[in-house]
Amino acid sequence: MRRITDLLANQEDLNIVLYVHGWKHGAETDDKNVMLFRQLLASMSRIERGYSSSPRRTVGIYVGWRGKSVHLPEPLISLTFWSRKSAAHRISNGSTRELLARLTGVQRYYNSKTNSKDCTVVESSDVPNERCRVRMLMIGHSFGAWILYSAVHNPLIESLSGHIDLSGDRPEAGDRAERAADMIVLVNPAFEASTYESLHRVAHLHKASALETPLLVSVTSTSDRATRNAFPFGHFFNALFEQPVSSDEQAEAMLHTHGHIERYVTHRLIAGDTKHCPDWVAPEAGKPRPLPVLQNNKKLEIENNRQFLKTYTQNGLLTPEWKREFCGKMVLTQLKGKGHGISNPNSLVWNIGTDNSVIKGHSDIMNVEFLDFIRQLYSDNAMFGHKGQSPTSVMLGNEFAKSRGILQQFDSAVTVQLILRIVNAAQERCAMLEVDLLTHARTDKKIGTEKII
Repeated sequence: MRRITDLLANQEDLNIVLYVHGWKHGAETDDKNVMLFRQLLASMSRIERGYSSSPRRTVGIYVGWRGKSVHLPEPLISLTFWSRKSAAHRISNGSTRELLARLTGVQRYYNSKTNSKDCTVVESSDVPNERCRVRMLMIGHSFGAWILYSAVHNPLIESLSGHIDLSGDRPEAGDRAERAADMIVLVNPAFEASTYESLHRVAHLHKASALETPLLVSVTSTSDRATRNAFPFGHFFNALFEQPVSSDEQAEAMLHTHGHIERYVTHRLIAGDTKHCPDWVAPEAGKPRPLPVLQNNKKLEIENNRQFLKTYTQNGLLTPEWKREFCGKMVLTQLKGKGHGISNPNSLVWNIGTDNSVIKGHSDIMNVEFLDFIRQLYSDNAMFGHKGQSPTSVMLGNEFAKSRGILQQFDSAVTVQLILRIVNAAQERCAMLEVDLLTHARTDKKIGTEKII
């Protein structure tokens, strides 16, 4: 963490993007996820420079683990489902929790009133608030989504449940939920809905005091056969030993992911022909948009956001069944609760269902249209403002900022890429991307846990 705090101490503002890959991937230089992540960082860095007069430095953290333990062709590699699922569960309880907690602590410290005086709640959404020193987006895919979710779901529940038992009234204005990051995104997550149930319920009970962007966004495509079909088949044998169950709903939640159970779905995302932002220039794969185009796009997105809030807000909060047409193709609709489902138009936890018009299959997670939707959603956080940190958070962040780092820096002209590799008990040591030893991990065979060195 020393390199990150050194950049911040030198008055560099940072935009941190963390990615945890999924099954059948790793941290090798020729892994498709690694190559796509590099492209994502370059694109976000360019957009940052085009959208901001004082651009932040883009920092990428690729959390690698042995999602691909053997090199086998399909369908033989699919037989590694059980071992890789177990590996993801082991890793989720290890060093990733330390990493994410330290990153959260650093963000809270440098976004405190002492270190980021302009990082305050915006009273009007008309003017974006871009002056928090550290912004952070966390993304997890497949089993990587489980690794990320397991590290943050307890803090999320604590953040959302703070007022439920203390008062039946809405929290005081300006009292916003604590965040582990500006936004956490799970794409085609591969874990049981039973582990998501408690967060889903608490998110419904949480009463917002002001308009906020979601803490966590989970997106699942109906075209994802890996989580729709293969996951329940693979988990069926594990579930046999978890009988009996108390209800059919519990049995369903133990076998399926929350993205494929209708009662958990809170929003629907489709790609359509929206008439909003007619002069907005859409992204194209491999073709960076000129800076003047990006600057004009930003103006159109701000105006589009203003019109959405004018139409669907009342008393400072979103109205039920709101519908938002983003610049580009994406249309997002908040749903009514179905069956035993629950509906909260201002929920800070979104479980979005989509189809192949947005995400084609399990691994089509970095197509330009979907990523631009995530970027616009992530940009809302700057518009809606940030919460000032409590003294406890500042003290916690201070301790994290003083601690010795576990990350090393790979610097390029437009981005800083920080790559972390986490290994399980089957692997002794590993090297990092390129020829540089960025960071590495080793296994303590005596206790069978990961140590970052």
